Amino acid sequence: MAGYLSELEEPAAERFFEELANERFMTTRCPACDETFFPPRTICPECLGGELEWVELPGTGTVYAFSQQHHAMYYTKPEVVAAVDLEGCRGRVFTLLDASFDEVEIGMPVEVTYIASPFGPTVHRFRPVSKAQPA
Repeated sequence: MAGYLSELEEPAAERFFEELANERFMTTRCPACDETFFPPRTICPECLGGELEWVELPGTGTVYAFSQQHHAMYYTKPEVVAAVDLEGCRGRVFTLLDASFDEVEIGMPVEVTYIASPFGPTVHRFRPVSKAQPA
């Protein structure tokens, strides 16, 4: 992945994108203080511990805030972007939403999906839980 973006060469970011490529939404957890947080880090922001472990998040959350972007980053115009509170950890993810602006609401439950990006690494996108395909 070297050469794509220098930020991705940071060990936690590099591992995060490797896991996304395998459709696993992962982050780090500190066993010393039992905090799980997003985004993943190499040092615990709570106790400054350095022995973090990787854990898979449920990939669900709720919409905290959202907006419409008229100049699309990747796929469709216009795109909905959102800040999502993640279940299972402390933190929020900024992400694309697979929904129209009119159907998104604050507090809406969402779940992660994955997109193989033509511009670089696999990225996450969330969709309303009601749009989930039956198993």
